[in-house]
Parts: sequence; structure tokens; C-alpha cells
Amino acid sequence: MIQNINIIVYPRKEGGDKVVGIRNLYVAEGHLYQLLIKMICPMEQEVNLKKDVLLDYTFVLDASGSMRAEIPEVLEELNRQIRDLKLKFKETLRPCRITIVKFDSDYVVLRDSESVEELAEITREEYFSAGMTALYDAIGLAVKRTDARVDFQVRRGEAEALVVVFTDGGENASSEFTGPDIQKLLGDYQERVGWEIALIGTDVSAIMDMGRRNMRRDKMRHYEQNQKVEAMYSLSQSVSEYYTTKDTSLNLNKKELWIREQRRREEQERQKK
Repeated sequence: MIQNINIIVYPRKEGGDKVVGIRNLYVAEGHLYQLLIKMICPMEQEVNLKKDVLLDYTFVLDASGSMRAEIPEVLEELNRQIRDLKLKFKETLRPCRITIVKFDSDYVVLRDSESVEELAEITREEYFSAGMTALYDAIGLAVKRTDARVDFQVRRGEAEALVVVFTDGGENASSEFTGPDIQKLLGDYQERVGWEIALIGTDVSAIMDMGRRNMRRDKMRHYEQNQKVEAMYSLSQSVSEYYTTKDTSLNLNKKELWIREQRRREEQERQKK
């Protein structure tokens, strides 16, 4: 436990030169003092300190041909996440920069390190499906670009780096990074203080492959192909609670939150009828 002591000094009292203490009230050299003592637990101290730490968040979203049918729903959940983070910024004022990338055979940056309060939602003209799944390139480029942009701040404790990749398929088109490259990269960055790297997948082969590449199992989450909306919503909650420091590390286990949200949406639909 850590003591946080505030001292309130009252106007000088004439003729008072003795020290007298009555329930945290003291007279010394003619001044009346009051000590306000608050005990702060280590977790609360860490949360308070994090409010001034920049969160650099990169979200890399699959846009390969197999995503075509789910594009509208996934896009809505993506923009819902943006709106939620904007609200959380107003509540906490914690600085946050967001990079949003779509990938298929190519790696296309849609928003590049923009402040959350100024971030525009993604449009259908920007996010559409085409091409194959260059998953290794998506992970490798996202991590390397984040490193170049913010690692010097992370090392000084001024920022945290969060990289999340969402895919509905396994690797089949990378040209810049190989499997061993990704394994080496993860072995390095996953051990760095202030870094979080996660994979959300609706294809079990991608999850198994990244497991072989030594990605931490608690930073991977598998959903069925028909659960993309649940996957996106749960991810949004994970990022939100990490951003607001409710979770001290990225926690991908948000099943209960989705169940409550699903019931809320069903009730909302019933009321419309």
C-alpha cells in the first residue's frame, strides 16, 4: 500500500507556536494544518498512472474474397468500435492513436495513426473484399510499422502498443514475411513490456498455424465462420476495457458481454416490430 498525503494549510493563528494534533489537525508556528491521508493499492496506482500513457492501437482487418458476404455486418461492428472508443476518450481523456488497415493480397492503410477523437468512420467505398489472404505480411507489417512509430515511447513508459489482426482464413499469399519470420518476430515483441499482439480468427487453421509460430494462446481467439459479428463485438469490448485500464492486459474472454449484448439487440428488434 502507498500513502498519498495532501496538506491543507489554514490562515495563521496569532500566538500559536506549539504543535497540537487533534484528528489530523495540527498547529505549528502559528499555522493550522490538516493532513488528508489516502491509502492507494498498487493496482489503483497503476491505473491512475496509465491515464496519461498513450495507447497506440493498430487494427488489421481481413478484406479477402471470402469476407464478401459479411462485409456490411463487419463494417458496422468496426464503426461501432470506433464510436465506443470515442466515448471512452471523453470519459477518460487517455490519449489514443488508431491505425486501421485492411489486407488481402495487399496491405492497405485506411487510417494512419490518427487521434481517436478525430477519427472518421470507415466507409463501404474503403472497406470491400478482394484478393487472397496474406496473413504473415499483415502481422509482420503491422508490428514493424508500430515499432517504427511508437516503440521509443513504449520503452520510456510513455505509450503502449496494441496490434490486433482479424482474419477469416489462413495464410496463402504473403510475399514479404515467411512463417519463420513471424515466429522470430513474435518471439521478440511478445516479450517486450508494453506490447500486446493478438489474433482473432474464424478459421481454425490460422489459429493452429499461429500457435505453431509461438503466438501466445491467451492472445488468440477462435470463432466459427458464422460468428464474425460476435467476434468483432467481443474484440471491441476487449480493446475498450484495455484502453480504459479496466483490464491491465488485453483480455479476449468476453463471452458473457456478448450474451448480454445479443439479448439487448434481440429486445430492440422486438420493439421495432
